[in-house]
Order: sequence, then C-alpha cells, then structure tokens
Amino acid sequence: MRSPIVLSSLFLSIILTVSGPVRADDWPSPREKDVLSENGMFAVKMVPPKFPEKTAVKPVVSVSEIVNGKKTLLWETALTNEWAPVEFFVSDNGRYVATLDNWHKVGYGDNVVAFYGPTGLARQYSLEEIVPLPEGKGYGDLFSHSKSSRWWTEKSVKFFSEFDSETYFCLWLEWDNRWLAWDPKDGRPLEVSTAMRPALDEKARQWALAKIEKSGDMAEPWEILPAYEFLGKLRRPEDAALIKPLLNSKQFFFGLTATNQELTHFTAYSTLRRRADRILALWDKLTDSDSGDDGVYYFLGQVKGQVVLGQVPEPEGGKVFVYLVSTEDSSGNWKYAPERLVADLRYAGTYKIGDTIPFVIEGVAPGSYRLKAVWDRAEPYCERDDFACPGSNGDFESGESAPVEVTAGGTVKDISLDCVIPVTGEPGD
Repeated sequence: MRSPIVLSSLFLSIILTVSGPVRADDWPSPREKDVLSENGMFAVKMVPPKFPEKTAVKPVVSVSEIVNGKKTLLWETALTNEWAPVEFFVSDNGRYVATLDNWHKVGYGDNVVAFYGPTGLARQYSLEEIVPLPEGKGYGDLFSHSKSSRWWTEKSVKFFSEFDSETYFCLWLEWDNRWLAWDPKDGRPLEVSTAMRPALDEKARQWALAKIEKSGDMAEPWEILPAYEFLGKLRRPEDAALIKPLLNSKQFFFGLTATNQELTHFTAYSTLRRRADRILALWDKLTDSDSGDDGVYYFLGQVKGQVVLGQVPEPEGGKVFVYLVSTEDSSGNWKYAPERLVADLRYAGTYKIGDTIPFVIEGVAPGSYRLKAVWDRAEPYCERDDFACPGSNGDFESGESAPVEVTAGGTVKDISLDCVIPVTGEPGD
C-alpha cells in the first residue's frame, strides 16, 4: 500500500522515511485451504507441501463436486508454485482452477497467474507478461511494494464468469481501471469487448455490494477495500451513500515517523477513512490524484500537537494515549473515543525521545472536540488495542483541552497537553 507499514489492524505500525511505498512482510507457513465455486457446487482444496525445503515436492489442488453436502473427487493436479499460491479459484463447472501469485513473493515468478485443468497446467504468466511496461521503467508507485513482494492485485476484483455460454477468468486491475480476461481452457488472454465490460462491471458491483453488506465494523482494509474501490471507479450515483459511512470508521492504526534517528512524530490514521475520503474526492472531482497518502483530506481533518510528559521516559517507557472527545458527548466516557492515538514508546527503538511527544491524528470527522492524554508509564500496562486506558497508580494524565474545531480539509495545530497529573487508583477503577 502507499501507506505506512502495517502489521495488523491493532498493532503498531512504523512509518519510516523511505522512497516509494513499503509494506511489512509477515508470512506464516501456508496451510490447507478450501475454496468454493461461486455457485457452491464445486470445491477446490489446496494442500501445500509438507516439507517445503524439498523443492521436488509441489502443492496440490483437488477439485470435488458437492452433491447433498457430500464431496466427490473429480480431479487433482500439482501446481508450479514452490510453497503455495496466494489465491485460487474454481469455475462454476468444476473444470478449471486459476491461481494467483506465490506465497512469500507476490508479483514475482513465472506463475503470477496460472490456469489448470484435469490434465495439469494449461498456461502461466509472469507479471511482466500480463502488464508489460516500457523498457527501462518499473511499476513504481502504481501499486504497493514490500521487501518480498509486488502487491499488484491488492485492491482488485477477481472471479470466474460466464459470457455467451463461455467461461472466463476475469480480473479488474484497480490501479489501471481496466478488465483483464483469460480463457481457462488454454490460458489464452482475451480482449474484453465493449459488450462484455458492462456485464463484468455489473457482476463486480453485485460482488462489492454483497461484500460490504457482510463486512463488520472492524474488517481488515485489505479484505474490504476492493469493494469500495470498485464502486468508486464505477461511480453509480446510488453507491456514494455506501462509501460515506467509512468516513466514520472506528478502525485506527498507530505508527511513528523518524528521520536520521530523530523522532518526528507519532501518528494515528484510519486506512478506511483515508481511502473513503480520497474515493469521494475523486468522485466529486475535487482532485485528480488517487494517492491518499499525500496527507491531504477533503471531507475529514487532522489534529497536530504534543504531549508534554515533564520527564524523559525510560527505554521501556510505556505508552501515551491521546483521545479526541466530541464536545457533544456528555457521557464522560472519553476512554472510548474512536479518534485516538497510541504512542508506544517501547517500539521507538533507538530513536531519540525527549520529554515531549509530538503527534498527528489524521482522518478526524469534522466537529468540536476536547483532547485528553494518558501516559501509561507503570505496570500493569494497557494493551495497544485497548479503547479504554484510564491509567492507574504510577501513571499520569492531562486535563481536557479547550474545545477545538475540526473542519473538512482543515488542520488544527499547536495543541499542547501537559500530562503531569498523577493518576490514583487501581486498573479498572
């Protein structure tokens, strides 16, 4: 992603000053996995090699028909992947399997896209064969990169589809806003006709609507964003109302920015809010830039400030929580505010940290807020994903700030919170 390194939705992310988009690599060993055809009548099971260090052993897929809940094996074949594909699909007639990418190295290899049938491999392609680029040029900022991978389908839509009684494997390439299609019988690439595109658009839209309906409030961005990205590119007027709720997503990530071993600031941001803001801005022609990582918001705002600790924290200095509390919230439950930042000082590594913690909270909904900080300095520590961290004996807190007004596209600056008031009481009091 063209965004800070993300380990998970609840883990600290670290934003380093580097050129180009970078994404964290976290690859557990591949496991057996079953995938159903769209009509539910067929299933494909992928079994990775038990001893992946033995290169002669390859993963295997087996396709079964499902009748009255019982599976009957139809065919199986070895794959060309070393460990496993990242994604795989089976057609509604059970005759074809399509695989995408290689475990541990997305976007690399001769089998970035591959097609199989009962007799084995039909055809496979490298990324360069699928999307050729002019000589001497790379993929650059077209999509995310990491140390191991090129995430070329991270926000794309993929499925088997029927058109004019023929089966095709289709992939909507988000960063190029176009459809790719192949005949799975022989893996031959096809030109998507003007008659075929509307049918694919409608099928992808129905997929997106179903995906959004089933997703929960805390769905991972990589899991749900393709649906919103597609609706944003299609721009059916009635679909804008489905994207707008993302502007109030409760899911935030936390990270830090450092330059030359000097801490610049801690950051809180919501990937879903960030992308919703940019999708809607493109929709309304407020910008022509699709990069939501440029620090510019159109429907949301930002808050920048600092937390003054009054002393330099120890290397294991705990965590600093910053909360934005709506002035319209009279409940007093500031600890549960969705707009919040967690500065985990233990993950600051060798970066120099003084007695002042600078922070930026991005993607804040317009409105009036007060800010409050808690320095979770002493054990027992709150968890990073705790919405509530009231502190306990040995911790410090600030008072609530004066009200600040966050506006669409605006930035509130120079907030200072003196986090020097001792907290008394036990955890949970």
